[in-house]
This record gives sequence, structure tokens and C-alpha cells, in this order.
Amino acid sequence: MTNGLAYLRHCAGVSQARMAELMGMPLRTYEDVEAGRTSYRPIHQTAGEMALLRLAVEKSDLNILPQSLRSLVAELSNLVVLDMAETDAEIASNQKGSL
Repeated sequence: MTNGLAYLRHCAGVSQARMAELMGMPLRTYEDVEAGRTSYRPIHQTAGEMALLRLAVEKSDLNILPQSLRSLVAELSNLVVLDMAETDAEIASNQKGSL
């Protein structure tokens, strides 16, 4: 697996220290993983992507997300809208039935 942390960090425009903080890992560990001195595992990619999602929310800026994450966020938002519409329809139906 290619080490994508540097790419994700570049997308976010943050320092290694900030990326490590967002990922919940010590800076030294982050530096070692990004430099290839420590094995890059799928959990590092997942933590990096979660860090970018947190940062996008914090900054209210989806443009820091790579296209793959933006697409995933768009799909998720569609699911949320559909779920909210179903919930609203159920509430309206229940209110009608109780009149």
C-alpha cells in the first residue's frame, strides 16, 4: 500500500504536527509513518481520512478533501436527506393518526 499520508496532509494544507494531532497520534510516530520508517497500515489511511473530514467540518471547507472523500461525503449526505424525509413522513403519518 502506498503511503498516502503526505498526500492527505498536502490536501489539508497542514503541518505534520497538526496532522498528527488530528489523527490522534504522537508527532514522532506520524513523522516515522510518513517517512516510511514505520510500516504504513490501512489504519493510518483511515485515520488520515478521518482527520481530513474533521478538519473540513472545523473549517467548513469541503475543498480540502480529495475527490474520493468528497464523493463519499456526497453519498452520505444523500442518505441523510433520504432518512430525514422518511422520518418526517413517519412523524406526519403518526400525527394524522392521532387526530
